[in-house]
Amino acid sequence: RSEKMLTNALVLDKNDVYYRTLSQVYIGEIRALLEDKTISEDIMKSNIQKLVNAAEGSATSAISQNPKQYINYVNLGNIYSSLAPLGVEKSYESAVTAYDKALTMAPNNPSIILARASLEFANKKNDEAKKFIQQALDLKVNYTDAIFLLAQIETSEGNIGEAIKQAERAATLTPNDATIFFRLGLLRYNNSDYSGAVGAFEQAVILDNNYLNARFFLGQAYQKVGRGSDALVQYNILGKILPDNKDIKDAINSVSNPQAT
Repeated sequence: RSEKMLTNALVLDKNDVYYRTLSQVYIGEIRALLEDKTISEDIMKSNIQKLVNAAEGSATSAISQNPKQYINYVNLGNIYSSLAPLGVEKSYESAVTAYDKALTMAPNNPSIILARASLEFANKKNDEAKKFIQQALDLKVNYTDAIFLLAQIETSEGNIGEAIKQAERAATLTPNDATIFFRLGLLRYNNSDYSGAVGAFEQAVILDNNYLNARFFLGQAYQKVGRGSDALVQYNILGKILPDNKDIKDAINSVSNPQAT
C-alpha cells in the first residue's frame, strides 16, 4: 500500500523525499520477502532482484531530483548498506562512495560518520568501525547511538564488561532516556548481574511507566534475585494490559506455581 501511494504521489510531483521514502519501502519489501517461506527459491531470487533494482533506482532518482541535499546521498548509502548482506555486487563500495559524498556536503554531521561505522561493523571490520565511532563522538560527545554501537561491537567480541561500561556511560550522559536504561539492563541481565539489571530496569519503568518490555524484564530480574512477589506485581500489571499474551501468562505461572515450570 505504501509503495502504491508513493508511486501515485510521484506521478503528481517527482519529489526527492518521495523517491527517498520509496527506496526504503522497497528495502522493507525485500526483508518481508526473505521471511516468506511459501514461495520457491527461483521466484524469490527473481522478485528480490527486481526490488533491488527498484530500491537502487529510487534512491538514485532522489539524488537526480535534488543533488544538493546530502540526505539523499546518505539514503543511497543506507540502501547499499542494506543490500550488502544479500551479496549484491559492489554494494559495500557503493555505500562507501555515497557516504563519502554526503560527508563532503555535511562534514560535521556525526550521523553520517556513524552510518559508515555501522557499514564497517556489518562487514566485520571492527577496528575501522571503532575509528569512525570515535570520530562521531569527537563531534558529539553525548551521541548515545554511537556509544551503543560501540557496546554492540564490544559484545560481539566477547567484551561484555566493556560493553556494560559503554552503556553506563550513555546512561550518565542521557539520564532521562528510558530506552538507554532498558538496554543497560539487558546487558547486565545477560551478564548475570541481576541486581544491577533490577536497578536499570526499575529506572526505565520510572522514566516511562508504559514501557512494557522494561516491566517484563524487571519481573524476570526480580525473580533472579528472589523477589517473586515483586515480579508478580509487574506481571499482573502487564496481564491487565495484554491479557492474551502467552509469555506473560507463563511468567505469572512461573511465580505462582514455581514447581510447574
